[in-house]
Amino acid sequence: MTLSTPLHAPRVPPVPPPRRSRLRLALRVSALGVALVAATLALGVFLYTSRGDVRGTRRMAELELRGALDPGERLVHLAYVAQRNWWDFFRETHGVLAATDRRVLFLGVAPGELASPERGPQLYEEKSFPHDRPLRIRSGRVFLGTARGLVLYSPAGKETFAVASDDRAEADSVAAVAWRAKLALRDAAERERRAQTLSAWAARRPAYHRVGRGDALISIATLYGTTPEQLQRWNALPRDVVKVGQRLLVKPGG
Repeated sequence: MTLSTPLHAPRVPPVPPPRRSRLRLALRVSALGVALVAATLALGVFLYTSRGDVRGTRRMAELELRGALDPGERLVHLAYVAQRNWWDFFRETHGVLAATDRRVLFLGVAPGELASPERGPQLYEEKSFPHDRPLRIRSGRVFLGTARGLVLYSPAGKETFAVASDDRAEADSVAAVAWRAKLALRDAAERERRAQTLSAWAARRPAYHRVGRGDALISIATLYGTTPEQLQRWNALPRDVVKVGQRLLVKPGG
């Protein structure tokens, strides 16, 4: 008996890999992705938290601050702070934020180039906020919530400073000095406004003079910057003779 073999063998569908192999491959890919993300974050954290020679830059900024004060300007409080700019976010500008009797002053040491072939003169950043200009200081989280610090709002814009835990009390003192200076200037301006209002009110009121011994119409007129003729007219005097105890109008009301 002869068996006949078909000319074309039927196609056999491929056998899919076991489910366990696909799961193992997916886990390997996921682990590789997590490792890459972790390495990127670690590098970013390293760059972001790289602080450099903090003590050295603080000393330099403090020395520069002493020379930046105007003659007669008195330093009240000083706090160590750090600042990051959006165009150079991974490097900090360390410095001092000072409150004087005239202003709030920031003096920072600019970060050097990451790969500089030559070391040139040190660059400083100076920002001044006079007490007689609008200024508001807020404390809270800064730098995307990674640090605590102060935010200064002025007509020139917003300035953000990070403050270390050990320096928060000094930073709060700087803000308090600025606030008290604003209140003192506001109170002084209010007193000046009231004095001007009172002076204007007094200038509109009529003024009188009680004639004493030895007074004459011409001497009274000279005392109040007027003339005897005006005094006669204002008081309906028939003659240029006055009596002791007489009440004279020496300035009409306005």
